[in-house]
Amino acid sequence: MKPRDKSGYGFDPANQIQTGSYDLIIDGKLTKVSGLDTKQSSIEPHNGTWTGYYIHKFIDPDPDIVDAQGRQFVPWPYFRYTEAVFNYIEACIELGETAPAKDWLNKIRFRVGMPAITATDQNTLREIYRHERRIEMAYEQQRFFDARRWLIAAETLGRKVTIIQVNGTFKPGKSLSGTYRYDETIYDYTYTPQEFNTREDRAWKNQLYFLPLSRDEIRKNPLLVQNPGYIE
Repeated sequence: MKPRDKSGYGFDPANQIQTGSYDLIIDGKLTKVSGLDTKQSSIEPHNGTWTGYYIHKFIDPDPDIVDAQGRQFVPWPYFRYTEAVFNYIEACIELGETAPAKDWLNKIRFRVGMPAITATDQNTLREIYRHERRIEMAYEQQRFFDARRWLIAAETLGRKVTIIQVNGTFKPGKSLSGTYRYDETIYDYTYTPQEFNTREDRAWKNQLYFLPLSRDEIRKNPLLVQNPGYIE
């Protein structure tokens, strides 16, 4: 959350993302305060996060953009080279050609300073690859199809929503009064995963591996058989 002194909605004096609960001395008393970017925010609670985190990918880093008042100019990658490489890696793994799969997977890792993968076992390499793809292609409309192609949706797309509970507590002998700010010399921070099903209680049904055939198409061709789990 950036300073918004021109917007009329308030002001963020620390100019920091704050998605947790933090110790603070208020009127001489130890108090737990909610960050300005939470649902308990003192500025814009309706814009606060439910999950404890925000997305940085595809966000324009221009510091002059305040809230949604300025247009962002970030290109959307419909298909990028890395996806083509991942598709090749996956094909190699499933064909048992683990050597080229490992080499190309390492090329993706090396470009951001990650250490080399040394595994050559097909099953191990498959799990490593799927993890790499999940991270690299996050928010690029890949996971929907990947989980269905790999038939892992029950334990991934169907699992309960997990949030991060952020908590800042004073270090021994340390304190802060007035306005909270992120400071590792004053605070010990913990980040605790926690199930959160109040807003979205997910469940997976295997019929969702397929899309239903429309009734219009079935009427046109009575030889068509509706996909499993859907009503004719």
